[in-house]
Order: sequence, then C-alpha cells, then structure tokens
Amino acid sequence: MAFLSRCVSRKLVATPGGWLLSQSRMASHSAAVGAHGHGQVATHGGHDSHGHGHVPAYRAAIGNREVVGYGWDGEPSYGDSVVWPYPAVRFQEPSAAFQSVIQKEKADWRNLSIDDKKKLYRYNYCETFSEMLAPTGVWKNITAIVIFWMTLGLWAFITLKKVYGPLPETFDDEHRLAQLKRMIDLRVGAVDGLASKWDYEKGRWKE
Repeated sequence: MAFLSRCVSRKLVATPGGWLLSQSRMASHSAAVGAHGHGQVATHGGHDSHGHGHVPAYRAAIGNREVVGYGWDGEPSYGDSVVWPYPAVRFQEPSAAFQSVIQKEKADWRNLSIDDKKKLYRYNYCETFSEMLAPTGVWKNITAIVIFWMTLGLWAFITLKKVYGPLPETFDDEHRLAQLKRMIDLRVGAVDGLASKWDYEKGRWKE
C-alpha cells in the first residue's frame, strides 16, 4: 500500500512520459548552490493572486517542491532515471510529516536513524534503484501482441483456403512445365530473358 500511495503521488509530479516539465524554459542554465547544497533557479514568472512578489512560472507545475539543482536539462522537473539520478526538484512537497526529518538533515547525518534516512530518501525521491530496475512485465504485452497477430494471420489463411478452394490445375508441376516449354518455343525473352538462357542446339539450359 505504501508503494501504491507513492505511485499515486508520483502522478502529481510526473507526466505520462515520466517527467514533469515547467511551463517555461529556464532563463539561466546556472544554479546558485546554497549553504546546504540547495540551488536556486531563476526563470521568468509573474506575481501571485494578490499582486505581491515574484512567482516563477514553473511553480504552477511543481508547486512548493524545492529546486535543488540543474537536473536533466536545466528544467525544474522531476524524473526517476538510472542514467541521471539527480532530479532538479525534490519528489515531495514540504509538509508537516517531513518537517522533523528535514531539520535533522541540516545537522550531522550520523545522528539520523535508519527510519529517518528512509523517510528522507522518500522525501527526495520516488523510487530506489532496485525499484527502477525491477522487471516491469512489458514482455507480457509484447508476447500477447505477437500471439494476437500470429493468430489473426493463421485465421485469415484458413479462411481464405476455405473461401477460395483449391488452386487451379494450371498450378501443378505438369502444367507449369508445359507453360515453360511453350515460352521457350516462342522464344520469350530471346535477348536477355528466359529464351536467352536456353541452348536450342543442345536442347538444354546454357551452362
């Protein structure tokens, strides 16, 4: 249930492609690192509903999540990736449930308990490397699609056999050889076609 709730929460952050992108490109590709390694990203924005203060445009997409770095491509976005496991924003928004561990994070990490470290990880990230690398079961969908098309092709083949019946007698070997002999006698393709490969003096194919 805990993992299911994380996945539901993740949908608030990630798009169907796995990324939540801000509404505008960053105005600058640099991030100023704060005292605790938390970067502040500058971009174009507007004012709040009361007309007070500057509100970055990407805030509409990421909410109150803290921007902590450059990320994948300079966008204030979140995404789980084993290739680049450093999203630009934290996975969770600050809340009362995380306040205690957030304060502990600012102190000596040796004082953190195992539960604190796990909670802090879930505050920053949605999935662990084990969860990202776990089998997804996509092969089942691929196998089902392949079997479906094979079955459809077999069904079409059987149906056509029953609808059209047996092939005409001109398709048997005897009639096909007779047709080939007639084409040779008529010298079809005498220049560079079929007849050009037949030796009329020896009565056989040229070597």
